[in-house]
Amino acid sequence: MEELNKVIGVENISGSLTEAINHLANDKKWRVRMTVIDYSIIMAKIMGEKLFQEKFGNLCLSWLDDDVYAIREAALKNLKEITAILGSKWAEKYVLPKLFAYQTHSNYLFRINPLFAISSIAPLLSQEALEEKVMPFVLNQMADKVPNIRFNVGKCLKVMIPLIKSESLKSAAMKGLTQLGSDPDFDVRYFSAKSETTSK
Repeated sequence: MEELNKVIGVENISGSLTEAINHLANDKKWRVRMTVIDYSIIMAKIMGEKLFQEKFGNLCLSWLDDDVYAIREAALKNLKEITAILGSKWAEKYVLPKLFAYQTHSNYLFRINPLFAISSIAPLLSQEALEEKVMPFVLNQMADKVPNIRFNVGKCLKVMIPLIKSESLKSAAMKGLTQLGSDPDFDVRYFSAKSETTSK
């Protein structure tokens, strides 16, 4: 695709390949879908924010809903690289709303997606987004009934605390870690204590 871009231009590439890529991205065999995910980074590089979002933005985010864990994991990892290419404004406009929507998902395996993604892309987001949108969302996840969600909140806070400037939010995050440190679940207490120690 990179070589074709030099010869025929990005508009021609996106026009001729969009249908084929979308078809392969929905293939019944998950390994085929995985290959398309791997190439999404190249598409972001050659297309830029506007064209990528128009042609493949929704597709890129739809992989987070895949039934196969390996696909969801690969899609989450790619978000960091695509955000680095397309910029924080793209992530804040299109990715964050998708992640926040998982908060009410009935399956905890999907509710955990935002915590993995935020831990990965947080250093690339603006201070405004971190403080006004992301941190409140993460702190709210502390109330989840599933221990696996709660101890990943601790891991996520460990990443975010050094990134935010607001002293009140930092204080709220540290209080959150202290609260998780008294959680009934052993794993939640363990990971929260570990995160609290390294965040001080």
